[in-house]
Parts: sequence; structure tokens; C-alpha cells
Amino acid sequence: MRIFAALFLVGLLGSGAEAAITFDAINTTDATFVTSPSVNVTVDGACTDRAIIAYVAWQTPGGPGSISSMTIGGSPATFIEGVSPGSASIARRIEMWYRAGNSTGSNTVTATMDGEKDFITISARSYCGIHQTATLGTPATADNNGANAIATVDVSSAAGEWVLDAVMTSSAATLTVGAGQTQRNNDATHVGVFLSGSSDETGAGTTTMSWTTDTDDYIGIIAVALRPAPTGGPSIVRRRVVSNQ
Repeated sequence: MRIFAALFLVGLLGSGAEAAITFDAINTTDATFVTSPSVNVTVDGACTDRAIIAYVAWQTPGGPGSISSMTIGGSPATFIEGVSPGSASIARRIEMWYRAGNSTGSNTVTATMDGEKDFITISARSYCGIHQTATLGTPATADNNGANAIATVDVSSAAGEWVLDAVMTSSAATLTVGAGQTQRNNDATHVGVFLSGSSDETGAGTTTMSWTTDTDDYIGIIAVALRPAPTGGPSIVRRRVVSNQ
């Protein structure tokens, strides 16, 4: 007697699909002689897989100090990286922080400094389609030490990622974003003291971010890759094996 049996095998394949990152909103404000600067950024209601990236730039006599903590939308933010461009007599610093999983609507970003700072710029921008747990790549910084009018930094990235930066100068009158980058802000409120700005660019392999000034200047730059959220579920593959006994 022959018995025919059909066996169906079900396998799962990883999707590998990723969301498309999109820019959502930005807001920038300036302050003087405060210890806890803040800014509000409004996240669009249609934005999903959200992340907010903030930078704070400041100048104060003596050592630049640092940010002791930051909250975004009332929840703790995570430090990305910082750099301190400037001469020994005038201390300047810029830091980047982030938080994923933010609410839509108004999100207040508040930095708690380690002491009062004379001049401060704080900026926050939101993005959609962001990986909520593996949000960032490895950050990179550069400081030209006042040697010329340009600062550049190379960041490891991949297709589908975006590279974000934040930049700070000392006393230059103008700040110009590098080719291929989309400028998100260019703050000159404290012109003659320092300038700051931010931009982004789609990633692929090593991505170079740069800014130039109108004269040789101290310029510090921070950049990091922002990773896209995975989308969709696994693919199902069915195989049929027929045996003849």
C-alpha cells in the first residue's frame, strides 16, 4: 500500500523594511544669564515613530561647564555629545541631546545647567519615522581650534539614515551651511559673541558635514546618524513536501 502525505513547512523571513525619515518641526530661542533655558517644539499629530533632537550652545567666562540634565516633554533626555570651541579666556560649548517616543503637540525642552551662563541658544527639532530603541549611530565631533574658516566632520551612516549636526562659532559675522545639507536654523542673536546652527542630510556610507564662516574662527561641530524605524511584519514562506510511501 502506498501512502501519500503532504507536509507543509512554514518559515518566517525578516522584513528588512524601513520607514522613510521625515523632518517635522524646529524651534529656537535665546536667553541671557539663566541656569535653565527652555524651548517648545510642536510635533505634528500625523508624525509617528517620533524623536526630538536638541542642542544648547553657550558662552560664559571661566570654564564652559556643562548641562547637568535635560528633559524633553517632561521626560529625561539622553546626552549625545559635546564640544568646546574657543580660546582659553572665553569659554564656549555646544551639546546635543535627544529623546525618542515623544508625544504629539507641544513638547517643552528644558536644560539644567551647572551654573548661570551669560549667553545661551537652545534649539529643538522633531523627526518622524525614527527607530525608537536603536535611534542613533555613533556621534562624531570636530574643533578647528581657530585655524581656519571651516569645520568638517565625517560620520558613519547608511542608506535610509539621516545625518544631523549642530555647530557653534565664536565671533564670526556669518555662518554658512555646507553643500548638500539642509539648513534647519542659523541663529545670529548673539552675533559678535557666538553663532550656532543645525542641518541634516541623507546618509550613505561616510557622510561629511561642514560649515564655514566669513573669517578664521573657532568652530565646533557635532554630528550623528539618525536611524529609520523598521516597518511591516515578517514574510511567511510556505513549502510543500510530498512523500510517497
